[in-house]
Amino acid sequence: MKYKKIKKYLKLRDRIIDPSLRSKSTIVFLLASLVPILFFSFIVIEMAKIEIERNSLDSLKSISKLIVRKIESHFGERISDIRVASEYYNIKTNLPILGRNLRDKQSSSYIKAKTMLDNQLKTFVKSYKYHDLMLLDGEGQIVYTAQKLHQKHLGERLPENISSVFLEGRKGIYISQVVKNIHHHQMPQMYISAPVQGFNGLQIGVIVLEIDMSGTINMINDRTGLKDTGETLIGAREGEKAVFINPLRHDSAPSLGKSVKLGADYAFPTQEAVRGNSGSGKSFDYRAEETIAVWSYIPLLRWGVVAKIDQNE
Repeated sequence: MKYKKIKKYLKLRDRIIDPSLRSKSTIVFLLASLVPILFFSFIVIEMAKIEIERNSLDSLKSISKLIVRKIESHFGERISDIRVASEYYNIKTNLPILGRNLRDKQSSSYIKAKTMLDNQLKTFVKSYKYHDLMLLDGEGQIVYTAQKLHQKHLGERLPENISSVFLEGRKGIYISQVVKNIHHHQMPQMYISAPVQGFNGLQIGVIVLEIDMSGTINMINDRTGLKDTGETLIGAREGEKAVFINPLRHDSAPSLGKSVKLGADYAFPTQEAVRGNSGSGKSFDYRAEETIAVWSYIPLLRWGVVAKIDQNE
């Protein structure tokens, strides 16, 4: 009996309540439930995004520090090499002899001095993987080269684009910027130079080591931990430009010579790094792509280092 009454009541209620009203009530209820859910989801997503960006920055900072340490260690060894070589008894003895007999390469004095230098310095170049070792007299003339291909330049001065290698090398140990070797297929090279003193303590010339950049570039371009879009950039300041040194991951054209004007609205991290500053944050790179980047400066080489990854990734 009671069951029949309840059933009758429910039928009566269904007739009284407007179905459309019930639908509207349901929608309102669902919306009221979704708003806090959506808000909470938004907060969670934003927190996750911040955490991912923070982890990416931490990773880039670690990668940047590792690259800087490798570069400083690599060129620290080059400085040690030239410091030792500039004190060789063989060089102190025979550099002046070559200079005096440069116009008479068939003389016994010239041949003996060159043979003694070859026996030591060609082994040095091969062992330490330099492209060449040159000796310059007090006037800047090339009086010795360990590289056979460069023998034709004996008696000449260094090309204009690397004249600072001699001028600065007279004052102390000097590391050049990366340049294209005009005598060797325009390959990127670096030079490190130092003064050579005679046994009386007076300067008799300059020793120059020519560095093949391939090993250094391979070290810089190590993309371990940089995922699909990340890369490490090296830049150097030339006047009011930042010039890229190593190959760019997202640009197939040769990088040496590519540059960005200081003050441009892209490649901000590279600009800051070559100015001698360090930092991190979001910026647009040389592709006008938004990135997360870390930048720092290496005083020894006057290089700016940037480690970055695309914001989208």
